[in-house]
Amino acid sequence: MFERFTDRARRIVVLAQEVARESNYPDITTAQLLVAIRDENEGGGAQALAAVGATKESLRDALWKLWPPVETPASIGHLPFTVGMKRALELALREALRLDHNFVAGEHLLLGLLRSPDDDLTSFVEAAGFNWETLRVNALQAATSIDVPRRARGEDLARAVGLLEDAAVILRRHLEGGAT
Repeated sequence: MFERFTDRARRIVVLAQEVARESNYPDITTAQLLVAIRDENEGGGAQALAAVGATKESLRDALWKLWPPVETPASIGHLPFTVGMKRALELALREALRLDHNFVAGEHLLLGLLRSPDDDLTSFVEAAGFNWETLRVNALQAATSIDVPRRARGEDLARAVGLLEDAAVILRRHLEGGAT
């Protein structure tokens, strides 16, 4: 699944694991992914969160208020995803495909979270105090403004030009053959 993720999106998932480890949580949740999107700080997802007033500090404060760090350290190695987190990652891919993107970026991760929020994320967004609908609009604007790499557009254009050239050759041959 992660082969379609951009380097930034992969980094966000790793950051979510680090957020979970900081608090000794046994798994990675949707709320931790939202914190990680903001922590990444450079992409459109982080900008969409910043636009609703979500700072790195306010998100961590809300996270730790709802789910205080635990004493017992989490297991070593990769932490598992919660069911809600797995669903959010799946929906991120669907959001990317819906926008005709062949990759998953941080903006798509945010859209995936917002498309079908679990109870943890709903509680977290309410505790963080920002407007859910405004965030959804900002995330969609960020995702639709992603500049799709020229290579992808160029491949489609080259394929269309090739088909037109082939059609022109066939038509020319037909017309020349019919004229003689």
